[in-house]
Amino acid sequence: MCIASIREPLYAIAEITNAIAEITNVIAEIANANAESTNANVESTNANAEVTNANVESTNANAEVTNANAEI
Repeated sequence: MCIASIREPLYAIAEITNAIAEITNVIAEIANANAESTNANVESTNANAEVTNANVESTNANAEVTNANAEI
């Protein structure tokens, strides 16, 4: 088999390999974007938990005031 006849399939294989590498890079970018989105969701959930905790504390304080008023 002469070298010229080997070149074309090798070039095709190289092009396919490069295409696979590009697809892999896109998948990695999507995975990174998903991770950033997940992190943002976690931060949002934590902020919501803090608001909920503050609301619980406020409700408890209101209950104490109500109980104190009931004693008057």
